[in-house]
Amino acid sequence: MGLIHIENLSKHLKILNRRKGLRSAFRFAFTYIIPIGFVAFYASQLFLRQELSPFIYFSPVIGIGLFALTYWIWTKGVNSYTGTGS
Repeated sequence: MGLIHIENLSKHLKILNRRKGLRSAFRFAFTYIIPIGFVAFYASQLFLRQELSPFIYFSPVIGIGLFALTYWIWTKGVNSYTGTGS
């Protein structure tokens, strides 16, 4: 059915790593296309639909909150990093 089971995940990742064109296509898609889709979804709904979801107005607030959360997690990780020991 197209699903990847956890047991076969390492095999699929090795195959993906060998195919440089496929790897760069995935990198491009996950770096540019998918994030743009998440950012633009609710904004496009303002123009495309007559009925509006209340989540449209909270989208910027949620985005700023998630950015602050990830920045805090990143800062804690950087401050607790001690190096490789060499």
